[in-house]
Amino acid sequence: MKKIALALVFASGLFANSPSALKDLTREHTDVFPTHEAQYATIIKEKILIKDLLSIRINLAFELDKFRQLIFNGFLIRAEKDF
Repeated sequence: MKKIALALVFASGLFANSPSALKDLTREHTDVFPTHEAQYATIIKEKILIKDLLSIRINLAFELDKFRQLIFNGFLIRAEKDF
């Protein structure tokens, strides 16, 4: 049983690098390339959008922190005046 399986694996390995198999593989890759090109462009656009969204979130967090500090400082100033 093992000898038969090894013979089949060996036989399939002999024809894997034949010129017709390589020609078929090349044709399949040229047929599939436009699909991958569109997917690649979509991935790049998504990464640019994510980068913009993350930078907006970081700026918003920075502005909210700055606003919180201004409110706290205003509270301290009012408390010192009242004291």
